[in-house]
This record gives sequence, C-alpha cells and structure tokens, in this order.
Amino acid sequence: MPTAASKGTTSFRDYSVDSNKGFDGPDTLTVTRRGAVGIANAQLNSELAQWRRGAAHSSYRNMFLQTVSWQERGPVCDVILNYLGYLDATDTDGGVIDITDDIAEESVTITTSTGENVNFRYFAQTATTRWISRSRAFPTRPRFPGVVPTSLPVGLLRQPNPPKYTGSIAGKYKLEGVLAGFQRTRIAKAVWAVTETWKNLVEPEDESDS
Repeated sequence: MPTAASKGTTSFRDYSVDSNKGFDGPDTLTVTRRGAVGIANAQLNSELAQWRRGAAHSSYRNMFLQTVSWQERGPVCDVILNYLGYLDATDTDGGVIDITDDIAEESVTITTSTGENVNFRYFAQTATTRWISRSRAFPTRPRFPGVVPTSLPVGLLRQPNPPKYTGSIAGKYKLEGVLAGFQRTRIAKAVWAVTETWKNLVEPEDESDS
C-alpha cells in the first residue's frame, strides 16, 4: 500500500496509514502525521493550512479528505486526516468500482391452486455494486440492476410449511429483481460514492396478470 504523500512543512511526516474497505459503502483511509508544534503553534498552523476538505489524496485519487483533527502532546502533535471514497478505484465501466455477489436466506408465502397458503424458504442471490458519480446533482436512481435468471433453479424453494400441502404451486410464483438498498454519500464537490444492492426475490404471481 502506498503511504500518504508527505506534504506541508518538513516538521511533519507520515506516521501511520490505516485503511478499511467498505463492501457495503465507501472505503475509509486515516493518515496520521506527526511533527513539532513549533513556537506559538507556528509549525502546527502551517501544517493544518495545507489540508483542504474535499481534496483528493495524492496516491488514492478517488479518496477525498473529509475531516482534519489534531492531538497535542507537549511539543509533539499528531494531525489526523480522514478520507472517504474508493481505495482500488479504476473508475471505468460507467463509474463501477466493484461488484460483490452473495446469497441471503429469504422466505415467501405462495397460495396453491387449492387456495392453501404455504411458506417456503430459499436462498436469494444478491448483487452489490459500488460506483462513483461525478455530477453536481446527487444521483437519484440506481444504474446497475442485477441479472434475473429466466428460469428458477431446481430445488430453489425448500422447507415448505406446512410440509404437506394440497394443490400445486406451479405458475403461482415468479422471480423478480428487487432494489434492496441505495446509498449515496457526497465525498467531494460534485463527487458521490454510491452503493446499490439488488436481490432476486421469489414473489407470488399476481392473479390479475394471468
């Protein structure tokens, strides 16, 4: 991992760099710079003047400075820079940073051909896409819906309750892609970190559609 670029007065140096990848949101990066406070806080003030909220990190171009704080310990001071954005951003394919596939257990109640309500459990496929938007207006809609299979996998529905039921469930349910999460975070002027999650859910078939 590259260290934060040395910037500011020669008194302050990068002391530590900690990063965390947020699979369901933006990544974080914390840079701690250590140096001397100086006479009448001169060196500390000079260091703080170098950092502007919303500025991009010199190595991670899609990480943007959110907060600057400091902790004095006598003549020594730590300046803490907190960044938000994307560590491994390539910013290609319409701004896509990464896509994470997963499964989540869900349940659905289906009415059989004889009118009996039966609850089933199943594993729903999920797809979470993190992407970056460069626009003055905040993103208002998702852009990367998941892929919905044209047919349901054999054995998808399991653990019927009641275990024995009357009638048939054929044609009584369908698979739909449903937006399960949409998060947007302003990380700099005209730059937004967006996370959207889609689930392929089994839904009862609407009788009015038949």
